[in-house]
Amino acid sequence: MTWWRAGGGDEFAAILPNTSLENALTVAETVRESISKRSLKNTETGETMGKLSLSIGVSTYRQGDNAHKLIFRADQALYEAKRLGRNRSVPEND
Repeated sequence: MTWWRAGGGDEFAAILPNTSLENALTVAETVRESISKRSLKNTETGETMGKLSLSIGVSTYRQGDNAHKLIFRADQALYEAKRLGRNRSVPEND
């Protein structure tokens, strides 16, 4: 898995070569659930400040795609995840 920072600092991409949309969605959910279980703590006081959430849009390479098309579909899925209430993984639409 390769991580890549995209956009304004709060968006990241994970590149999963030779991975189906279904398997990529499983990876996304595993990452999301792992992060959602952790508490954000103040390093100076140890005070718990809350939990993190993660919204994920998942897309897969299609024959003839360029990076723009692939990222566009992932971005659309991300917006759908946010629209549905956040803290979820959503696959691209066909």
